Amino acid sequence: MSQEEIAGAPAGVDAAQVIEIEMSPTRLRLFAVGCLLASLGSLALVLTWDEPTAEDFKYWMIWLGVPFFGFGACVFFSRMTWSGPVVVLSPEGLRDRRMSPAIIPWPAIRSVKTRSYGRSKLLILEIDRDFERRLSWSLIARISKWPNAMLGANGPWVASSDLRIAHDHLVEAIEAYWQAFGQTKPDNA
Repeated sequence: MSQEEIAGAPAGVDAAQVIEIEMSPTRLRLFAVGCLLASLGSLALVLTWDEPTAEDFKYWMIWLGVPFFGFGACVFFSRMTWSGPVVVLSPEGLRDRRMSPAIIPWPAIRSVKTRSYGRSKLLILEIDRDFERRLSWSLIARISKWPNAMLGANGPWVASSDLRIAHDHLVEAIEAYWQAFGQTKPDNA
């Protein structure tokens, strides 16, 4: 790969190389235990509730917490069994095993934006619609697509919260590859 081919890459990131990013076991354990405790806490609240009525909105919302956080705990505990890189950045494209086993080629990515929800930051990718329809999505990606769209995350997202990389470094690396091998410049909001 010549320097002319990757001239658009920011300094500090060699877009000619492959970057492999693994999960952070400590963060996974914290998320898994947190979800498990939230699920058990919701169950304890529901079981000790005094004579709930059918109109009691809080009661039913707490009931929703039991399977929601329980499912989250299962997801995080199952990810603890994964080995190897979860996110791979290469000249060919981006692969995030959490959303799809397939590589998303850089030219198929139309925009890259950062969204913040509280203290969490996500990278939202806008992907070519034809390519997006053909992509094989993971179960979690398919399930979370509609709720994420309701929160304004229209497109697949890459979270750094459970990875061994800081969000800003992940953004810098993805933008370097996208500028070097994609079709347009990033629009980081």
